[in-house]
Amino acid sequence: MYAATDFLGYSIWQELARVVGLRRVAWNVKPTPALLRRWLKRTGLSVEEYKSLGWRTLQDSIDLNSDWPLGAFIGLMLEEATWKRSDFTTV
Repeated sequence: MYAATDFLGYSIWQELARVVGLRRVAWNVKPTPALLRRWLKRTGLSVEEYKSLGWRTLQDSIDLNSDWPLGAFIGLMLEEATWKRSDFTTV
């Protein structure tokens, strides 16, 4: 599994989580479709919006990035939610 610092966006993800008031999960938590769905809701995204990033299902994104921790997926969700809101003042 990747370390947090292996992801170039990690520091941005930390800041986005802080700005929107989300507590981050432990980095070693493995993603599941149920956890992705829960975090989509917390970030304000729908499953359809997540799928618009190129995934057919939540499980597809996990399968294609099987060594990614849940925190990496949450970081991507935070980025997408920021784009959706067009609120770049947080970054």
